[in-house]
Amino acid sequence: IGKVDFLFTANYHFSKKYKNFLECETKNIGFFRNNQFSYKSKKIDKNTLTYISQYRNDIKHEHNVSMPDEKILKFLNEYTFKYDKKLNILARPKGPLTKLSNEEELLNFCKKELQYKNWEIYSEMTNNQGRSHSNYIKGINSEVIVTIDSTLGYELLARNKRVAFFCIRDWGGHHLKFGYPKKLKDNGSFWSNNYDVKKYEIILDYLFLNSDKSFYGKNKKIINDISFLDKKNKIFKKTIKNLINGK
Repeated sequence: IGKVDFLFTANYHFSKKYKNFLECETKNIGFFRNNQFSYKSKKIDKNTLTYISQYRNDIKHEHNVSMPDEKILKFLNEYTFKYDKKLNILARPKGPLTKLSNEEELLNFCKKELQYKNWEIYSEMTNNQGRSHSNYIKGINSEVIVTIDSTLGYELLARNKRVAFFCIRDWGGHHLKFGYPKKLKDNGSFWSNNYDVKKYEIILDYLFLNSDKSFYGKNKKIINDISFLDKKNKIFKKTIKNLINGK
């Protein structure tokens, strides 16, 4: 077993898991970058569905990244066409070892394989500090968000956004189910750990029929348990201050 002085984690369940192999104190703070970003949507883009792509051409064969994204995208393309929604696709930034960017390769797939032309790809913009928060803004302004298991999906859930989790990815022999490491049932009102397009359609219908406020009200117990927002990282800052002062 290893030893560290202090460990900040996303939630209680990660703290519990780390304590299995680390001797440490822990504090649950949610997601640091998400906490630090302050933004309030002025207007939700109605009839928009935003998919958070994790399509990475540098590790797709090793960790089964491309195939799940492709299957989900084909379903979303058909669903959004059927119900007259716009499909926004958020691409990952370019990897350091790739010739084509993730956006370019994803674009090639979409042009070739998506039957309906109701989609648009957005890449995360950068600024002089590096990555910006453009994908956060696009997600916050969307009516419904879909992800497989991205951190951004959990961060938007912490902001009480309507997020669907279709957790079908195999990370090198490890199926990362919704809410990991908390153990939950395989299907819920806004998630599924199985590839089942009928279940997906039920979940998306449910999310579009509810507002962000009513969605959170009906699901706040599970949302707060796995993903929460600590605005301006107040818990982190207070903990660091206490540690410095020996409290």
